[in-house]
Amino acid sequence: MRFQPEHDPDPLRSKFKVVDSLDDITGDERELFERLKSKVSTMMDTQLKNHPDEDAVRSYIAFQELRITNLQAEIKNIYEMLLQMAVEIDRLQK
Repeated sequence: MRFQPEHDPDPLRSKFKVVDSLDDITGDERELFERLKSKVSTMMDTQLKNHPDEDAVRSYIAFQELRITNLQAEIKNIYEMLLQMAVEIDRLQK
């Protein structure tokens, strides 16, 4: 039996899609992508203007790595806090 999209037994299925290229980006994602592209261009132009002797692409990648590292540390802190809360809740329930 084939299911109609509006009666899909797995509603999460529509939440996941494969993006193989920039051409696969649609709708709101395309709009956000264009804004982010503009932001990256501005950041790289600023980097080139202020630090012409440095590679702007390498600087931007390092900047993103810094942001990712900070987010990972924050996620780890949140996880550890939740773990401590769970331990305390377990202790209080005994």
